[in-house]
Amino acid sequence: MGRAQPEIGMRRPVCCLLREAVEEDAPVPIVQSVLTNLSTSLLMLATGWLCFAALGWRAALNRRFQSHSHWMVRSYVLVWSFVFCRIGSRVPALEDLGNGQAFSWLSWVGPLIVCEMVLQWPEGAKKVGRAKAS
Repeated sequence: MGRAQPEIGMRRPVCCLLREAVEEDAPVPIVQSVLTNLSTSLLMLATGWLCFAALGWRAALNRRFQSHSHWMVRSYVLVWSFVFCRIGSRVPALEDLGNGQAFSWLSWVGPLIVCEMVLQWPEGAKKVGRAKAS
């Protein structure tokens, strides 16, 4: 019983803060002011890049160099997504797509999907089996 009390004591302030953050009656809800579509997209992009880079580094430490190479390609695609975003920002028709907010996601999710298709394509190829003896 003595151990449960500090655990509950630590959870209560966190729960209160979370409740205040999402309450609509608050003057400026924290969630609405901080978690916009653009900031969420950039947060996910940064998290993905850090995870891919860490997994690539781990694969290299374990001397699994083909896996390392694939993780680094994914990481590279995410790092260079800002170039795609910059090029896309010059196209005026993209502002109409999702009220201009969809492009913040498409600028890195689209290239990542294409990258994954290219990396996984050889895995789906037909395996060459042994010729049947007549």
